[in-house]
Amino acid sequence: MSKTNKILLAILAVLILILCAIGGVIGTKMGFFESRNLAEPFNETRYSGTIDDAEGLTDDVVPVVLVIRFHEGGKTGELTSPTLQRHSTLARTEKNTYREEIVHGDGESGIEWTFTPGEDDTMGVSYTTPDGASGTAQLPKTDPTDTAGEVGMNPNVGGTDPDGIEFPEQSFRTTGTLETAGTPEGEPTDVIFRWGADLEAATVTYPDRGCYGLLDRTEPNYMTETITVGDCPTGATWHFIAGDPSGGSVEYTSPDGSQTETMNFTHSDWDIIDGEIGLSRSGPVLDFYRRFTEQTEQADNDSQGETQAKSSCDPSTFAEAANVQSSNIKIVVMYCDGTWATAGEYGTSNAGHFHFADDQWSVIPSDGQTGETRFQCFDHTKLRRQGAPDEFLTNVIPCS
Repeated sequence: MSKTNKILLAILAVLILILCAIGGVIGTKMGFFESRNLAEPFNETRYSGTIDDAEGLTDDVVPVVLVIRFHEGGKTGELTSPTLQRHSTLARTEKNTYREEIVHGDGESGIEWTFTPGEDDTMGVSYTTPDGASGTAQLPKTDPTDTAGEVGMNPNVGGTDPDGIEFPEQSFRTTGTLETAGTPEGEPTDVIFRWGADLEAATVTYPDRGCYGLLDRTEPNYMTETITVGDCPTGATWHFIAGDPSGGSVEYTSPDGSQTETMNFTHSDWDIIDGEIGLSRSGPVLDFYRRFTEQTEQADNDSQGETQAKSSCDPSTFAEAANVQSSNIKIVVMYCDGTWATAGEYGTSNAGHFHFADDQWSVIPSDGQTGETRFQCFDHTKLRRQGAPDEFLTNVIPCS
């Protein structure tokens, strides 16, 4: 090889290295290569907000408050809704798509949620219920240390436990509305007070703003807020002008002193907890939190007991369900939880999947065949909606 050719080859090699480096930078920025930025929207993040038109989620025509947390880089998540009064786990089934499994509270598991990262730290949310109802919303990213909407409902979040406030026997719940001074935008916001007749124990809740705090008497007829739940600024003051703890008038001053407003407050029933679920850490709402967890756990235990009593994982039951005639065929069970199972003929690839319902095991019909191998395949989304666990689905070939 001539000296000139060697020089040209050396120059060409350097150019190739430069192009590879540039391509790597561009590829990373455009998402062609794996980078930690891809996981950022799902990396121990929290999103919260409302779905205004929540068809299929509730029969009431009200905005549904949602709090979404992602874990393990988006592999799992949690959904908490004080409006729906439930806390659920989220298991990823496809890219950005999750199946909801209710842990505590009422409702039907199996709702499919899809999350799409948006601009300005927002998350696009859409859902489809097992009945086909759907809806969408945009949820802003919120501080992972925030607990608004999760108090008493998500046991995996710190700071959601009771705050130790004990109200005396003679206590009152009163409500009012700040027309402009209660928010930086000058919008109306509801206020809920709870306090004893001596005002030694007192709390305030802003249901529209997702905040809860304590009220401390600083001087006669004056109380100052300390917000413990939500992102409302601490330090607003309330000056009692007329009336008593059961009803009257107060003058509100915002934490920075820039806004003031006189508000009338009136008595309401002590046992009402609307607007306080997921926010308040004291009073009658604590009884709701106890029932919320205890009743659901008891129902889960009862359900598990019924399943164990009515199902069997004996190989002979699957031979009968699959109508195996020959006694020489040995049946082995690869997976069985009493409700879902995979079993087949020993030493062969001849296997089937089974579901226990109506007091009997039945073969699950396939949804098609794979392209080249022509193996039977199954719709995982449909099976998940019927309650199939991930452990069972690892044995089931999905239809692509």
